[in-house]
Amino acid sequence: MKKFNNQRKPFRPRFDRNPVSNRPVEKDITKIDPKAILDSFNKLTTKARYGENPEQLVRRFKRMVENAGILGEVKKREHYKAPAVKRREKKAKAKKRFLKKKAEQEARLKDRE
Repeated sequence: MKKFNNQRKPFRPRFDRNPVSNRPVEKDITKIDPKAILDSFNKLTTKARYGENPEQLVRRFKRMVENAGILGEVKKREHYKAPAVKRREKKAKAKKRFLKKKAEQEARLKDRE
């Protein structure tokens, strides 16, 4: 069978979009890179020390999870963000950092005078 240039390409469904409306689908948190999440959890192991209270053990585990940044990563991946939204937020953060740095420099100059 001969293929002509005006023929359509076969439809390939996108798994991150609704096939009817072609809008981004809110992803389930369990389906987003589970291997990376599990690997980070597997690295966090706490063994009870001799004579340690269960409350202390839980507190130590919470601190380890917080320092590893797992909860922040989970919250960040919880909802789909379009690339345009990510770029907009990134620019806003950069602008905020720049203005903060500029204000600090102006404050130092005023202190010198």
